[in-house]
Amino acid sequence: MTVVLFLSLIQLAFGMGLIQCFLPRAVMGAGFGRTTAICVFLALLVPTFFAARLLPDNGYSADIMTVQAFGVLALLFWFAYFISMNNESDNVQFWLVVSAASLQLIQLLFISDLLATVFLVNHPEMARGSLRLSIFVGSLTSAFMLGSVTMAMLIGHSYLTNPGLAMSWLKNACLAFGASILFKCITITYSFALGAMTSPFGAAEFWDNFAVVSGFELFAVRALVGIIVPMGFCIMAYRAAAIRSTQSSTGILFPAMVVVFLGEMLGAFLSVAALSGLYV
Repeated sequence: MTVVLFLSLIQLAFGMGLIQCFLPRAVMGAGFGRTTAICVFLALLVPTFFAARLLPDNGYSADIMTVQAFGVLALLFWFAYFISMNNESDNVQFWLVVSAASLQLIQLLFISDLLATVFLVNHPEMARGSLRLSIFVGSLTSAFMLGSVTMAMLIGHSYLTNPGLAMSWLKNACLAFGASILFKCITITYSFALGAMTSPFGAAEFWDNFAVVSGFELFAVRALVGIIVPMGFCIMAYRAAAIRSTQSSTGILFPAMVVVFLGEMLGAFLSVAALSGLYV
């Protein structure tokens, strides 16, 4: 469970940071930038400084230190971004947030490599590159889901203090959330196909092992909570935004954020417990 918590927080921080790269202060206002910076900073702080406790540490201390180093650098850039909201230009702020998000992306690459190495012990038939790609792409799409739904909710709140904000920002945020769900479906399919193709005893044995360890019922819950229900919320939030009902749209995005977080934690748990790193 510690790895699950670590991944969920890292993904949330990166997803929010990535989307903030496309939201300039001139449009959203300084208050929105500060709020995002605080949320990302806090989400990134815990997994960065407690990585040694949350990640497997048997012989991987150097890799964990590398993960922590990139996390610390990203935290410094987010702090600088928060300070820059006082008087720096949009251009300076843009490069600060892009630099922070880039460092988090590199951190995610090192995390994927570390976890692939660990999971190869229980999944020896899998090529390290394939396993690392499954973890990285799966984490990337999870980050996109977590970040897009959280940022959409925050954008919805912005209309309370900035009623002149164009409605297209909220509608586009809902569309980005919907796209992230579709991307997640693709990466889940890829992970299952990869596991079935690389199983030394054939696809049937792979599915049997998966059913024994986790049960298809648990994956059905993951699909319902993490894919189907969020898509329903996404459609409702977009339709509310389309008729300029920002409060209704924001209210819908609140439970959407909760179910997405629960779904991604369950997906990470299945990946660790049942699929030995194949990310769903």
